[in-house]
Amino acid sequence: GLGGMIDPRALGVGYDNIAHLLTGQTIATAALTLLAVKAIIWAVALGSGTSGGVLAPLLIMGGALGASLSGYLPSASPGFWALVAMAAMMGGTMRSPLTAMIFALELTHNIGAFLPLAIGCIMAHGTTVLLLKRSILTEKVARRGHHVLREYIVDPFEVMRVG
Repeated sequence: GLGGMIDPRALGVGYDNIAHLLTGQTIATAALTLLAVKAIIWAVALGSGTSGGVLAPLLIMGGALGASLSGYLPSASPGFWALVAMAAMMGGTMRSPLTAMIFALELTHNIGAFLPLAIGCIMAHGTTVLLLKRSILTEKVARRGHHVLREYIVDPFEVMRVG
């Protein structure tokens, strides 16, 4: 509730925020505020154990980061850096860079962004593989005692008892 008082755009699903970030309608200071408030709200929601969304918050936070840094990056069309950061955030955090690239291309129909998207998503994926044990999608499963190997399988020897 407090986050909504600071920036009401951070509440709800946020598809309108994603659209505004991709069209370049969000200025850097507003994007930074949105990023900070959405990150805090999302962290509190995930930390409390609620089953909330992952996709839209990642897209909003990645897009807001890209929009806020676009003034410091090489000039491009409005929303370009928001798109690249949005896909990189999704691809790295969920450890699915190809899905993030295709998702971003489907969202914008901008095939010219494929190479920057590929570079951003692969770099983000590599960073999270090196820094984190698991992805956000498998962390909750691991906390329940099912240790996940290679992201998508449960080691049968971890759950089988030998008498």
